[in-house]
Amino acid sequence: MGPATSGATAAAAPNANDAAVPLVTPSGTQDNLTYSKGKVQDYIFRTTFQDSFQGKIIAKYATDNLKAKKVALYYDKSSDYAQGIADAFKKAYKGKITVEDTFQAKDQDFQAALTKFKNKNFDAIVIPGYYTETGLITKQARDMGLTQPILGPDGFNDEKYVEGAGAANTNNVHYVSGYSTKVALTNKAEKFLKDYKAKYGEEPNMFAALAYDSVYMIADAAKDAKTSKDIATSLAKLKNFKGVTGKMTIDKKHNPVKSAVMVGLKDGKEDTATAVEAK
Repeated sequence: MGPATSGATAAAAPNANDAAVPLVTPSGTQDNLTYSKGKVQDYIFRTTFQDSFQGKIIAKYATDNLKAKKVALYYDKSSDYAQGIADAFKKAYKGKITVEDTFQAKDQDFQAALTKFKNKNFDAIVIPGYYTETGLITKQARDMGLTQPILGPDGFNDEKYVEGAGAANTNNVHYVSGYSTKVALTNKAEKFLKDYKAKYGEEPNMFAALAYDSVYMIADAAKDAKTSKDIATSLAKLKNFKGVTGKMTIDKKHNPVKSAVMVGLKDGKEDTATAVEAK
């Protein structure tokens, strides 16, 4: 089981494939980890959704839940992660992108782009990127009087996002997550939450929940298996597996077909969680 990040998974994948030992990454989201250059990576699987899926989730939530017919799109052009989400969003979103601009990692002043946005008409701002920059963007946007909902990927899912934005500026911010303690996607979720809090004295985060599901996916696939190849074959056929992060079926590209959660913040704390399916 593991690694947890996309970069580390990509580095470990060649050895796992050469050794014919299945690798399950709980939280590596990069699209080409399990399917690259037209070929399925036979021994690489994941428990979380892929980056491009997040773009679809954000598009669906913007349309169905926020009724946003027009959006501003502002993304990190230096990140494959953010670029992939932005591209998927543009393909999936049926409304109008009124204005589009980019930033890059380590930028700190976003005033010029946000000033351009302020003069446009839109219902929400979509910001694919990581918390380091998106927290500052949120603060500067709110300071300039941009009150529209802000939508982002799981790159927002860190306390440092709130630190950068300021708790009061996070109202009406929504981001993708693979798990939330506020919504039970299967009947296993409530017991997991109770047991985790009893053992560790705190609520589980997305990474803990995804790692937990990874263990039991592997255990399920290992039943009656005699070799590592047998486990990989069973993982590829996994269907309707009930985990704490939802019910999932592994598709032909070794990605789970499952729901995602859109988390809504209020004063820096998780306030709402909505299950969203995007096919």
